[in-house]
Amino acid sequence: MTNNFDGLSLLPDSLLLIIISLLPFNEAVRTYILSKRWLRLWAKRPSIEFNEGLFVKPNESFYRRLAQRSAFLKFMTLWLDNRKEGVMEKFSLKLSNPHENFHEIIERCVAFVTKHGVKELELDFSNPTWDREDIFPAKRMALFKLPTHVYENRTIESLKLVSCSFLENSLINLHALKEVSFGRIEVTLNAITALLSNCKMIETLILKKCWNSTHFEIGDEGSRLKNLVVEGCTFQLALFKVNALNLCFFKYTGSMNFYDIKPPLALEEAHLDFNHEFGHLGLGFYLYDLIKDLSTARVVTICTYVLQTLPIGPKLRTECDMNTRHLIMKMDMLDAELRGVSFWLNSCPMLESLTFELGFGRILEDDEDLVDSRVYQKMWLSTISVYECLNSTLKRVEVNNFEGCLNGILFIYFLIRCGSVLQRVNINVLKGETDGDNRKVAFYREIEEFFMTTPRASSDLQISFRY
Repeated sequence: MTNNFDGLSLLPDSLLLIIISLLPFNEAVRTYILSKRWLRLWAKRPSIEFNEGLFVKPNESFYRRLAQRSAFLKFMTLWLDNRKEGVMEKFSLKLSNPHENFHEIIERCVAFVTKHGVKELELDFSNPTWDREDIFPAKRMALFKLPTHVYENRTIESLKLVSCSFLENSLINLHALKEVSFGRIEVTLNAITALLSNCKMIETLILKKCWNSTHFEIGDEGSRLKNLVVEGCTFQLALFKVNALNLCFFKYTGSMNFYDIKPPLALEEAHLDFNHEFGHLGLGFYLYDLIKDLSTARVVTICTYVLQTLPIGPKLRTECDMNTRHLIMKMDMLDAELRGVSFWLNSCPMLESLTFELGFGRILEDDEDLVDSRVYQKMWLSTISVYECLNSTLKRVEVNNFEGCLNGILFIYFLIRCGSVLQRVNINVLKGETDGDNRKVAFYREIEEFFMTTPRASSDLQISFRY
């Protein structure tokens, strides 16, 4: 090892700096103990990520953690004292509950990086224990205010603030912004509207566990917004309006709302997760309208709530064909989900890839209209393909966290028997399911043999069964 570092020491500073820049940050940090030269070079690294979690261990005693936080503070100071010049590309600071003794060094660091042309700025002051909460956030006061130096910057392209408040009228001066992410703070409708109206370069907007006292709305047709992520946010009014014709990626996690989304023409991917919603009676029509608005998406991820809520009345499919090429269902093959599975396969005649992420299912509390699984089991035992995609486009099926339930076995059997153009079926048993249990091994071996000996509609089909 010593010889290796002796060899590295012969390299010029410019090359060593490139090597350090390519290392993961926690590995790059270790180099500074080698010599003063390495310390000086490490301090010049254009990307700096200070993470309290690398210093403070949550399972340690209070006084031990206090000493670790003090060491973290000294480490930040050491970097700043040794960094005198050079362009900054990225600066990230993750520090929970910053007390007054941290305020000065935080201000100094932010002032330095903004002065030296930082393009990516991330400030996260949230408490890691908050992640144990339910999906809906507690409305806490932000633990830090965005330093004023930031508002004068003209180079920041990516800004991520978690539990860090900001001045709405000043943030709109950051005209170079392309990506904005807010977490665990109040973000008013006026703030979002003003930001998108004044910072025309923004392509990505992310809100995680934020809240406001009105509703959510973005409606600037001239916006360049391509990526919109809203996760676990709380709005006083259950109205969600989006008019972003250039939108390519949309992800929503949270409770049901009344949706008004102008169909994006270039939408590539949509994720919908309502798994913390309790009831669904009367909400199917609103969800149906949302799905129609997102029908152009090529990749769609849905949850068990969508599968149980969307099939409304006698409808067997959407009125118009979905453009979906890859469908991911986060479910559990419960009886209550089967009608939804059939609904989606009917609605996606151009489907090429189908993924089941099992282990995410639950029966909704007000689901009185229980599905008779025998109807679908009888259909799946037949050799008649009732879905257009099985005859012409579906080539790949992936089943993850498989546990050998009857509905799952019969549905895979049906796909093998009727998938005329299927090329690959991968079945992955739940990790650890067979550890030290010979009976489970024998059980899955029988299922594997059953699938392998099932007559195949496609001569090109290969089946993989892993346990």
